[in-house]
Amino acid sequence: MPLVSRSPASPEDLAQTFDLGGFLAMRWAVLAAWGATVLIAAGGFEVPLPLGFMIGLVLAGVASNLAARRALRGPTGGHGRIASSVLALDTVLLTGLLALSGGASNPFTAAFLYPVVMGAFLLPSGPAWGVTGLATAGYASLFLVGGAPTAHSHHGSGMSGHLVGMGIAFSLVAPFLTFAIGRIRTALAEAARRLRIAEVARARDARLASLATLATGAAHELATPLGTIAVATAELEQRVQGRTDPVAADVSLIRSQVDRCRFILEQLSADAGVGLWDGARPSTPGDLLGLALERVEGAADVELLGPEALYEQPFQVPERAVARALRGLLRNARQAAGPEGPVRVSIERDGDRLSLTVEDQGAGMAPDIAARVGEPFFTTREPGEGMGLGVFYARTVAEQLGGGLDVTTSPGRGTSVRMTLPVLPGERR
Repeated sequence: MPLVSRSPASPEDLAQTFDLGGFLAMRWAVLAAWGATVLIAAGGFEVPLPLGFMIGLVLAGVASNLAARRALRGPTGGHGRIASSVLALDTVLLTGLLALSGGASNPFTAAFLYPVVMGAFLLPSGPAWGVTGLATAGYASLFLVGGAPTAHSHHGSGMSGHLVGMGIAFSLVAPFLTFAIGRIRTALAEAARRLRIAEVARARDARLASLATLATGAAHELATPLGTIAVATAELEQRVQGRTDPVAADVSLIRSQVDRCRFILEQLSADAGVGLWDGARPSTPGDLLGLALERVEGAADVELLGPEALYEQPFQVPERAVARALRGLLRNARQAAGPEGPVRVSIERDGDRLSLTVEDQGAGMAPDIAARVGEPFFTTREPGEGMGLGVFYARTVAEQLGGGLDVTTSPGRGTSVRMTLPVLPGERR
């Protein structure tokens, strides 16, 4: 199955990762409060209550908390189900306690808000609404039972109307709390997701800045020895001029590689201290690919797909930086595809977004390797064949421009890298 880069966890996923141990510890306090209230009401206020049954309900809650604590040692993925079950049980136990102590006339009916609020904070939306519905049904059932008499057992029609009004108010407030808290939780989860994305981007920018500083220093230090090598190579070329033996071919190769190194260093020096958008100019996707393919082996075999008009559509873009990023992706694809394998580039336009996808039909990547794609200095190539900065640089450039980079790969089926860029209108000079 293809591996696709994923965004951080959704709010529903985040709801499953809360601290179940802390919730169960708080539940001990809730159960203790229930027991203390029953004993105080029976002893202090001389309210006749079925004390044995009520203590039994509290002990059932204690037993369930002990069982939940044992289940806490199990897989983390089951914590959400445990919390849902515990809150549902608390709702049933609370309904029983209130039914045995006055029913709807018991002033502690407001305790039904406890499972509603906790469910809205801790559970995914489905189970949270389930707990809310159960609490509302439990409250409504109290009107069907007489319950034991309370200290104030005189109930006139005014009091009955008041109790009915309380029941209606609860049936309105409970769903509102579930909805409002759910929205707040979703907003907080989204804020946390955006914060994580910003932290990742900031860390990537910091690494890129460090690499830029290192590259600038390297360019300065390497300029002199490369100049010396260029002079020596020029003298050797004069000595082997007109010869066709392997030595002459080696001298010519050295000369071309020195020129390539000097070109790269000149680019590094020119880009040092310059913001990405500072180099923006009107260009077209066709121009970008033309620049990118200049230094890619087998460039003539790269197949361009998509509407031809899109390749000629001008827009504002830092031409040199984006072409360099595409060049790295194309080199990776060319190497993965092999000498005879196809490499395709496709183009798409979606509103103010332009996507360029580089695709090969090579061996693809295993999940553990694909998970690390984009890390600086991570490469599967042989030593000396690459530094592992191509995808990292392309992703950083795309994200700094307001776009993105998505990698889809599957073992045996190749790899597809999609670079998305914002389209700012521009005219060709």
